[in-house]
Amino acid sequence: MSARIVGMLLAVVLLTACETKNLKLDPELVSQPTPQQISRAERIPAEGALLVWTGKVQAVRNRARVTHIEVLSYPADTRRRPVTGRPASGRFIAEMAGFLEPHELPPGTAVSVQGSYVGIVDGKVGEAAYRYPLIRGQKLDVWRSKERARHSDAPDVRWSIGVGSGGSGVGVGIGF
Repeated sequence: MSARIVGMLLAVVLLTACETKNLKLDPELVSQPTPQQISRAERIPAEGALLVWTGKVQAVRNRARVTHIEVLSYPADTRRRPVTGRPASGRFIAEMAGFLEPHELPPGTAVSVQGSYVGIVDGKVGEAAYRYPLIRGQKLDVWRSKERARHSDAPDVRWSIGVGSGGSGVGVGIGF
């Protein structure tokens, strides 16, 4: 086998290893009802049942003493982070105590919400009527996008692995 073929095979193996992400769904959360199942009255949890749902913020509405976060739900991975590559599983409203700054939760922000099931709230998605499951949030995790993280005060550390060939030689480089 030529050095060029070996180099290309090594590159494929390294790139595959770097791109593999933990996309296993959280087995504990897979068994709970989805917002869509509740909205359609297919699976209704008991009032006060603890739920953990993840998704992307659609809107933030501040009320007198609480903030309502409308979320497009997605399944959760084992870190309880939304897996947006999977089909959405409905919408829900997370009611959080106090005032949350809408600027800090713009549409598309990935979140995980742990809270207790309250019931159904009627609303609209565009012009269509929609039945939103409502959970009273006890814990809100905000998953910052890479773009938002880039503008934070945290250091930006990146690792990279490169493989190349030129002429009859093959090179491998590792950098950060």
